[in-house]
Amino acid sequence: MAVYWDNKKFLDESSRTMPQLDILPGASLPQDLQAIIEAAPIANLDGSPRDPDTVAAIQRAMQSSNLAGTLIESALWLLAGDLERSHTISQQYDSREGSYWHGIMHRREGDYSNAKYWFRRVGDHPVLSRLRQQIQSHLSEFEGRGVPVSDLLASDWLAGELVDQCQSAVRHGDLQQPDLQRITWWEWQLLLEHCI
Repeated sequence: MAVYWDNKKFLDESSRTMPQLDILPGASLPQDLQAIIEAAPIANLDGSPRDPDTVAAIQRAMQSSNLAGTLIESALWLLAGDLERSHTISQQYDSREGSYWHGIMHRREGDYSNAKYWFRRVGDHPVLSRLRQQIQSHLSEFEGRGVPVSDLLASDWLAGELVDQCQSAVRHGDLQQPDLQRITWWEWQLLLEHCI
């Protein structure tokens, strides 16, 4: 059974399969990358363990690809839960996109103040504007779910507020985690699309 979100706000965490590509058009991806993304488990908000199947698939794909060492590879390592490999690549890029992937990695590993440092370096990024629009367009689906989405939308600094909410969800239990996983999944897709 696949993980999905619908108007009933259902998340089947038992399978932990990645939800469908709902923002990033699969047709814009090379077929091997699309297959890796669709087969990967949904990322936890914290430093989830590496997924060996996803790691192996990425290693195979990078051997026959010109994407090795790029921010796209960094994004894929985040997907696999290999935060260190993602970090090694993203920190080599002195760009807003490199800083963005770097910030996501630190947010995932639980180094929240460092994540905010990197998100400050990102500044007002187009991905954040698109993420805000995506959240706004699904606002009714979050009602009564515990995630203070209104705080995300009201914040002048969406990236920093998202760090705070992920930190709170990890610290206080999993009530908000499925919705925040959904938001961070959108963020990941939007940033990957921006980098392609």
